[in-house]
Amino acid sequence: MSDWNPEYLEFARRLYTIHGLSAGQISQKLAELGFNVSRSAVIGKLTRAGVMGNVDAHTKRERWRQTTAHANHRRPATKKAIAQRSGPLLVAAPVKTGAPKRGPNSIRFLDRSHYQCAMFCEGEEGSEGYVCGEPAVKSSWCARCLRIVADPVQKRVA
Repeated sequence: MSDWNPEYLEFARRLYTIHGLSAGQISQKLAELGFNVSRSAVIGKLTRAGVMGNVDAHTKRERWRQTTAHANHRRPATKKAIAQRSGPLLVAAPVKTGAPKRGPNSIRFLDRSHYQCAMFCEGEEGSEGYVCGEPAVKSSWCARCLRIVADPVQKRVA
């Protein structure tokens, strides 16, 4: 076990805090001075001295508050704050009419291929529900169902 005198400890502290050297590099510098210690010994000594290692939660919080990232950070709104906002963010869309009725091309949703329309038939839903099944090109819906899906009914309220 080596005896750390105050000069070696201060030298190691300066190498770590000012010059940013790693524990291995610090142990090499100390060896050049004739004080042979391992990397682990340097880590242990600097940790016990409070220079490196775990920091208490209060210190971490204070460091976080001083960062520039925190300056632009907003706390997420609480449920109570959201409930107190005036008016809805979205206007409820009217029920779209024109959903396809079950026809000869209708298939179960799970049985459809990639190029078949995925629009649920009237009154159908879920993985066991039936979908339109018409050929769909470059889309998840056939041309007729795409007009229903892409109809811009919902408008965002500021």
